[in-house]
Amino acid sequence: GIIARDKLTGDTFPIATKSIVFAGGPFTDQLRKLEDPACESAVNGAAGTHIVLPGYFSTPTMGLLDINTSDGRFLFFLPWQNHTIVGTTDRKCEPRSSPAPPEDEIEWILNEV
Repeated sequence: GIIARDKLTGDTFPIATKSIVFAGGPFTDQLRKLEDPACESAVNGAAGTHIVLPGYFSTPTMGLLDINTSDGRFLFFLPWQNHTIVGTTDRKCEPRSSPAPPEDEIEWILNEV
């Protein structure tokens, strides 16, 4: 189980459970370090850039993977609501709550397409 804290009152109370799911996502290491500052990193941060283009860039029922790009990264094309999502594979970075695509990544995708 766990000891939970009510963020409004500050009161703590036990919760009995058979298991605990630690769903920290990209912030897992930061959360783990709250309990054990010496713990080793277990998760690498990553981000990808995705843009939405007209639907004629993909078939309506099948995606496409382009492995022949100018810098060797994969570029995928996925049909989505009569449009096409085009995106890059992940690049390593620090996790952020509100990531934004870098302008150079958007330009790279548009040049590759």
